Amino acid sequence: MRLKNIIIMIISILLVSCGEAKHNSSGKSTVQDIQDKEFITFQDIKPLLVQKCAQCHNAESSLFNVLEYETAITKIDEIKNRVVIVKDMPSGNSMTELEREIIARWVEDGGLEGDETIEEPPSEESPEEEMPEQPLPEEEALSFEQTILPLFEMKCALCHNAGSGLFNVLDYSTVITKLDSLRNRVVVIKDMPQVGTMTDREREIVDEWISQGAEE
Repeated sequence: MRLKNIIIMIISILLVSCGEAKHNSSGKSTVQDIQDKEFITFQDIKPLLVQKCAQCHNAESSLFNVLEYETAITKIDEIKNRVVIVKDMPSGNSMTELEREIIARWVEDGGLEGDETIEEPPSEESPEEEMPEQPLPEEEALSFEQTILPLFEMKCALCHNAGSGLFNVLDYSTVITKLDSLRNRVVVIKDMPQVGTMTDREREIVDEWISQGAEE
């Protein structure tokens, strides 16, 4: 009789565990749950967009805001092409094949908006780390390896890296061919970097490095 009770208890634990496995720790639907839906809506994929794409595609950047349905629906063909077909987006984050399939399903289902019942997770952004102000050397020439590369790693590499479709700011042989564009966007127009900020002193350092001959 005691053995029978133990067996019943074990079966009950297994059943509860199976039920809990369908949800993550926050109680939200998993990627598998979304895939099993008859129709996938924008509200279903929005948490995925927040996690994978919003670092570059947000209301503050010059790129289109992927979290706004009215904007995303006008870019639905581009989203399908870059995320599902070419698979070069998101550039700063990896995305599983299952996650790409969910984006494809949303497109195939007609780009439905859905009910706005999914709240975006609270922002976990930490204060942006600024490079300490550094005086410009009066006699010693600035170099890419010692001065510019650490600055680019912190400020520019999120979008401009070896895995993105943009030029790689971490590769000197590439950067040296883009000096005019670099000076124009960073020093003159000052619309780069698009994600994050760069102080006037940091822009001066880039300008000074280029003026000195952009040594490696």
